[in-house]
Amino acid sequence: MRFLLRIRSLLANLLGKERIERQLDNELRAYVEMATDEKIAAGVSASEARRTTLAEFGGVEQVKQSVRDHRARTRLEAIWQDVYYGCRQLVRNPGFTAAVIVTLALSIGAIWLLLLLIRRNMIEPEHFAAVRERRRTLAAGRTATAEEREFLRFVPLQLFNRELRFGTLVGLLFALGTLLAIWTTVIWLPTIQSLMLEKEGIKGAAAAPIIGRNMMLWGIGGIFGYASFGFIADLIGRRPTVALYNVGTLVLGLTLFLAVDSMAPYPYLLVIYGFFVLGVFSGHAVYIPELFPTHVRATAVSFCNGTARVITSFGPLVAGLLAAPFGGNFNKPAAIMTCFALLSIYAMYLGRETRNDPLPL
Repeated sequence: MRFLLRIRSLLANLLGKERIERQLDNELRAYVEMATDEKIAAGVSASEARRTTLAEFGGVEQVKQSVRDHRARTRLEAIWQDVYYGCRQLVRNPGFTAAVIVTLALSIGAIWLLLLLIRRNMIEPEHFAAVRERRRTLAAGRTATAEEREFLRFVPLQLFNRELRFGTLVGLLFALGTLLAIWTTVIWLPTIQSLMLEKEGIKGAAAAPIIGRNMMLWGIGGIFGYASFGFIADLIGRRPTVALYNVGTLVLGLTLFLAVDSMAPYPYLLVIYGFFVLGVFSGHAVYIPELFPTHVRATAVSFCNGTARVITSFGPLVAGLLAAPFGGNFNKPAAIMTCFALLSIYAMYLGRETRNDPLPL
């Protein structure tokens, strides 16, 4: 808890730097005025009282810098104390420390062993073998054409060449829209339900199992959404399926956050909502790879997903900041964030249909 409070304080200092500076300026000004008034009350002239106060004070800017330096030292000392405390706890509990180390080692080792066993018995697709052979041939010889030089170029940079940058934009918008629409849901749905149950007289421990069951139903809906995506995409196409799932996210999300004012319909709506808002992530593995040729495909999928996740990591923070203007109401910020699913719909409008098309070589 102490560590979390310090993290919160650090974020407040980083995000509210101007506010803190104004507060410091006001406090110093108030001190100077108070000390000046005391000297005036003692019979000193106003100009002399202010000059004497400032001389004793040592200069406003110098004091400000001293306070800033003290704050920086305090934060560093707090971080060091937390690190020292954590290491000390590990040393004082050797059994627990050994169990953690062994568990991590076994987990990492087991994953690597499993991957090696799977890779050993896999037949590599012809496209992969052809790309590797082409790279080897071109690297060994003299690359004569612009196409060959581009093929050997640093792969992340190839995502922004004339042929691929539009697909990169489409994949990034798709991932960005789906992630922004869901992250706030994950963060605020339990809180929204808790506040709704509190209005109905259900609080604390009595509310926990209801919220837990509802979130489980949300996840179950997501499982069916994942499993169904591929069949629907093969039936009606990739773009219409992604658009369908995002429209479902919008309709169910806005209904849950803006239209429902009691807990009774939540279990039923959450199953359907989970189907759409979670199930659409199957499209990341179905549609985005089909936009790119073999030699950049894995990098392109990682770039679109990774970049979108970095950007959307600020989504819950933005939603929290939006809650203040709405008087602490979390439903409206959640509804606003859900509307980012429109980005994915727009991406499908821009993108090309890949159903029945051979994978780009």
